[in-house]
Amino acid sequence: MSPRKYDLGRRAELAEATRRRIVEATFDLHGEKGITATTYKDIAERADVSLATVYRHFPRYDDVVMACGALSLSRMPVRDAAALQGVDDLVDATYDLYDWSPGMLAHLREEVRKVPVLADFIAGAEELVESYVRAALPDLDDDDVVTVIALLDEGVHRSLTASGLSPAAARERTAGVIRKAIA
Repeated sequence: MSPRKYDLGRRAELAEATRRRIVEATFDLHGEKGITATTYKDIAERADVSLATVYRHFPRYDDVVMACGALSLSRMPVRDAAALQGVDDLVDATYDLYDWSPGMLAHLREEVRKVPVLADFIAGAEELVESYVRAALPDLDDDDVVTVIALLDEGVHRSLTASGLSPAAARERTAGVIRKAIA
């Protein structure tokens, strides 16, 4: 009798499914508790795996943060910058990012001191917004690009909606201010 054939494919599939569960659990916990407040124990409980399993897949906390960030990026409503034309498209594309995950950039900026790997995600988000500005408003000089980016900041968006403006009204107000700033 020949030895049983070992099926590495099935084992790899199971390991990948477990890894996905861990990343999904981490994603949810980061949204609920924050990045630095989420522990390996929290992740294991939410993913319904052992603590050792989480450590086996993600030996360093930065590893699970990076995997969670990759998941976040894959879900983010990113627009094709080249398709953006004008202030309204610019504001809609940027505010769609903020509305998808309210407070995300603010949370990342708060937690980057304790989790330095987050700096890459912050820089990526800032580069994305800059690419939106440069594509939607190609005639702006660098100083005006910086001004428009500041007016599009997530904090401005949050302040406008916290003051009682609807999300649509906040978009309109921001677009109006940008038009005046670049006129």
